[in-house]
Amino acid sequence: MSSHLFTSRLLLALLLLCTGLLSACTKEAEESDVLAETETARTRSSANDIPLGKLPGHASPTHYQLDLVIDPDRDSFSGSAVIQLTLHQDMDGLWLHSDSIEMKKIWLVHADDQKLELPVASFSQKESYGTSRLEFGQTIAAGDVSIGFEYEAPFANDLLGLHVVKADGVRYATSQLEMISARRVFPGFDEPRFKTTFDISIKTRSEFVAVTNTPVISEVEAEGWRTTKYARTPVLPTYLLAFVVGPWEIVTWEDIPATDLRSTPLPLRGITSRGNGDKIRVALAGSADLVLELERYFGVPYPFKKLDIVAVPDFAFGAMENAGLITYRDNLLLINEDSPASQKKAYIGVHAHELAHQWFGNRVTMPWWNDIWLNESFATWAGTRAANAVHPEFKFDSGLQSSAIAVMSNDSLASVRKIGEAVNNSDDILSAFDGITYQKGGAVLRMFESFVGPEKFQEAVHYHLERFPYGSATAVDFFESVEHSTGVAGVKEAFSSFINQRGVPLVNVNVECDDGGAQLRVKQERYLPLGSTAEKDQSWRLPLCYAVEVDGQRSSQCELLGKTETKISLPACPDWVIPNGNGMGYYRWALDSKSLAQLAGAFDQLSEGEQLSFSDSIAASVSAGKTGFSDYMQAIPAMLRSNNQAVVTAPMPLWSWIHDRLSAEAKQNSAALIVDSYSGLLVDLNNKDRLTPSQENIKREVTGFVARFGRDVTVRERLAKKAIEFLSSEDRLETVQWDNMAIALTIAIEDVSARETGFGSVVERIQTLFHKTERSVIRNAMLQALAGANTEESTLAARVMVFDARLKINEVPALLEPLGGGEFPENNWLWLTTNFDRIVPRVPQSRLQRFPRYASGFCSAKDAQMVNDFFVTRIDTLLGARRSLTQTLESINLCAAMRAHHLGDAEHYFKTLKI
Repeated sequence: MSSHLFTSRLLLALLLLCTGLLSACTKEAEESDVLAETETARTRSSANDIPLGKLPGHASPTHYQLDLVIDPDRDSFSGSAVIQLTLHQDMDGLWLHSDSIEMKKIWLVHADDQKLELPVASFSQKESYGTSRLEFGQTIAAGDVSIGFEYEAPFANDLLGLHVVKADGVRYATSQLEMISARRVFPGFDEPRFKTTFDISIKTRSEFVAVTNTPVISEVEAEGWRTTKYARTPVLPTYLLAFVVGPWEIVTWEDIPATDLRSTPLPLRGITSRGNGDKIRVALAGSADLVLELERYFGVPYPFKKLDIVAVPDFAFGAMENAGLITYRDNLLLINEDSPASQKKAYIGVHAHELAHQWFGNRVTMPWWNDIWLNESFATWAGTRAANAVHPEFKFDSGLQSSAIAVMSNDSLASVRKIGEAVNNSDDILSAFDGITYQKGGAVLRMFESFVGPEKFQEAVHYHLERFPYGSATAVDFFESVEHSTGVAGVKEAFSSFINQRGVPLVNVNVECDDGGAQLRVKQERYLPLGSTAEKDQSWRLPLCYAVEVDGQRSSQCELLGKTETKISLPACPDWVIPNGNGMGYYRWALDSKSLAQLAGAFDQLSEGEQLSFSDSIAASVSAGKTGFSDYMQAIPAMLRSNNQAVVTAPMPLWSWIHDRLSAEAKQNSAALIVDSYSGLLVDLNNKDRLTPSQENIKREVTGFVARFGRDVTVRERLAKKAIEFLSSEDRLETVQWDNMAIALTIAIEDVSARETGFGSVVERIQTLFHKTERSVIRNAMLQALAGANTEESTLAARVMVFDARLKINEVPALLEPLGGGEFPENNWLWLTTNFDRIVPRVPQSRLQRFPRYASGFCSAKDAQMVNDFFVTRIDTLLGARRSLTQTLESINLCAAMRAHHLGDAEHYFKTLKI
């Protein structure tokens, strides 16, 4: 899943015993796990002990028959679910999952096909997230049984489970079952370890389309209804099932051709809301190359019988990797050749991520949610690799490095979770989908790929996929696959050191030269920002890859560091050294002052990845209080000479943070320096006849920075003029889109008076046009402008729109999130807290965990206390939000420490600046 935004153990001795006997050994291991869980269940579980995490090991499903009746024009759907399962002990009842389902009939078939009708009252939901109990009324002997349910359930109203979305007033049913929402659609064992097969049929009105994970095998029409049966699925966990039903439009594309790996062509289709079929053709045309590249890399054919991609009008996340039926937020797929580079890049990146999941996550699945990081980080890493191979012009490899650097801010918190954090309940499950899981995990995989070598790592991935075909595997299983295939000793322990402890390594490097030779004295510790309360005495089994230049000749070397302090011999005293060669390592570094100056002088000789690593490490030194802000500003001109988008834009976060906190006089000089620093680059880009996608993205970000923080009059006038032209004609709503639309609309709100527009207030015009288009990219740009503009009129309008029933559910957070960092944080906080009980029902459940982050604009200990006092009695009403609150409070206090340390230096620097 893309959003975003995940370890257990397997004994190495078991792996060794399994050499050459993998399938038999896997069965033996599974039986051993069942016995162990059953024994545990006997001692701790009863009808009175509600299992809030894993279900007890009393039973395992072996097959489901699901027959659903779905009409999106109704308020509810109905179904029949027959579950074949094995009871591992004599039982008088069963724990399973069912959330908000009304049972109509229940039966059990056991030995000799004896059917036992059970009263509906024998079934009850025991807690709010779906843990339920079925009482048998007698003891049922261990063995194979089947349990049947007839039921009815409401369509969900929060974009989870089976729910209805609208486009142009038309209703469409669709599903989102990850993480714990399959239990809203049918009763069952809603955990990833319970992989099994499904036979599915869907009954709906004859004029509707009904699609699920597998191809159609039969259709029967009767009295205006059609019942469709589908091919049996491969073994899947419940969360990877999917359903779309309603007046969807289907575009059948040319098959992805057969290959040496896959003997038959792969059917490919696009599915959209009515009238949008033509808009998904570019996305369909780009699918084959990504699938073929992933097949080539994995050495394993695409695992399912078809590939459908669905553009959903209202979606909780970016996309979801359902097996053979991938669902996406529609703005990612409804693109054309004239769409901005940023939207094309988003489509390619997310599409590659979800396709990579078909192998890693779908073909091989984690047994429990503590290993979801491996699913998501692997898709992040593998999807980036595939996207970069097919579309190198977008520089996806730099994007992964840049996103890893971004997540280091969160990973530097004392309250951050480990990648392999224990998951004990539903709250833990939801909080496991974050940047640590996606970006940090992906960066760690990339680091170890570089360390062991790309070819060996590819062999390890292939071995792992073939080792657990359509099965389940833990993170430790994967580490062992890498160590087995690469032959590199210590890899498993090195992986574990990054997965099972929190934080970012800081590698301190001193270059020591004398007549006897040269060496690097290397010391590890945990990187900590100013004001942190975490312990820094920490070390990793760290793959350190460094590059040096001696007498004009560059060389590279990698070492697996196992000690807190290490000495590395060099052949001679280097001209310069970069402690993160090619920028592949997930760590920050610091050099002695002389070596840092030498490296800064050689900045233009570094690779783009090394330049980005340099830019991050010097900014991190500022955040740690070891480098002054004025010293940091001296490094910026070198970054602006780079050809890499991430390097050119690297100064923006720190500079904009300090800019917002400066006095009026210093802020004016800061704005002038922003324009002076970036305007030349912007002029060069504007004068080019044709830009590469990377240059388009540089232009977009630089334009926004110069306009918002530099307040460049020329740039703002140009953007505002373009925005007013767009708003002047309703016809342009369906045809026009460009990079920086959101910032252009924002500036028009701030700079253009009603007298100048010809149509009245810009805010009122945006509000009017918003409801006249279904194009998500246009609507999102308008919402971002209303919430992000620094005017009282726009802020008030954004607050009012939060409660507008015409908004799509996923659009509400787009209005709320910018309020935390706006010009009026105190006023916004007062509004947010006053209206808390009205706002919460408007936020999708999947986003409630982020709610405390709306306080992110604060920057004092007093503010942190105020935020804590508000949430202390409310946090448990927001599923998954407890960790978010802890991290928000810590971030506010760190902001205060950063401001206290650097603001005086920054004030002096900008007030005395001569431009």
